[in-house]
Amino acid sequence: DFCLSRGLGDVYKRQSQRLPYSAFDAHIEQHAAYPLQVADLARIAGLSSARLHARFTTECGMTPMDYIRQRRLLKARRLIVQTVLPMGEIAAQVGYSSQSAFSAAMLRAFGCTPLALRRESGDN
Repeated sequence: DFCLSRGLGDVYKRQSQRLPYSAFDAHIEQHAAYPLQVADLARIAGLSSARLHARFTTECGMTPMDYIRQRRLLKARRLIVQTVLPMGEIAAQVGYSSQSAFSAAMLRAFGCTPLALRRESGDN
């Protein structure tokens, strides 16, 4: 779980119920190619968008949109390393219509471009 890896276990113990991250992750994975909004995750959690934003920031240390972006880019990284799909196809599968925007997002998130990541993985 992404948030647990941030070492926020104590936050969860203080809250009566944790947000449904596995349901969020499944939804993001299934709909990564399409526009996703905070309202989508709020519906899954049964909260208003404002309440979800506040809970997310407290539990995860990031906004819901940052979480969505991170999950999309993690999916992209997995596809880059584990498949030989063209970069344009991977970008589209994770919601980027522009390969240059996708490449810039991957560089910001992981410190290397998608092509460099593929080369490092040995799948070129």
